[in-house]
Amino acid sequence: MFKSCSLMKYQVTAVRDLALILKDLELHIRDPRHLRVGRDFKKMSMRPRELLGNWLLCVVLCSVTGRRWTLSDDPTGGDGAMLDRDAETGFLTEHVFIPPPSDGNDTSVEQQIVEAVARKSKKGSEYARGRTLVVFSEAVGRWFPNRVGRAIAGNHQFEAVWALGLESAEGGQYSYWVTRLEPDHAPAWRVVLSKDFDSWTVAPVQ
Repeated sequence: MFKSCSLMKYQVTAVRDLALILKDLELHIRDPRHLRVGRDFKKMSMRPRELLGNWLLCVVLCSVTGRRWTLSDDPTGGDGAMLDRDAETGFLTEHVFIPPPSDGNDTSVEQQIVEAVARKSKKGSEYARGRTLVVFSEAVGRWFPNRVGRAIAGNHQFEAVWALGLESAEGGQYSYWVTRLEPDHAPAWRVVLSKDFDSWTVAPVQ
């Protein structure tokens, strides 16, 4: 599902409790503006939306693999790292953000994701090598991950590309979608946060 690399030679600030991070993110999640413009968290060189994106990816990996994944800052200056505490391996992430729709913009969700991946890919192979790209999308509309997976296949040099975003926020309960963009079949999951932000569920949807 991903390519791991050894991060043990670096000093990183790893998260010990995913539940505590979720509580720290509550204010930002309830006010999306915080996610878009919020400053880096103390001791974690990540913006709120980058931290939330890595947190969502982390809980999905925990659910899928059955192992103890956590997250940390990126010792090389990127947008965070994912750590497998059981295997003592991990991988680095880079993030790209798709803002909410603006007046007059009728670009499809699928095309916006393809374009976001292309923008990051223009930074070159050295930038992409060994990293996983996370697309945090606030685009609105129906789309099909399998199509996007096929569209970006062979057009980037990241180890993997994931996309995620808010699915719904009703009655104080937040639901997010998370998918890995693969050409043949893009697996997808739904992460639902409890109303009091002290627990969550992860369920496959595709």
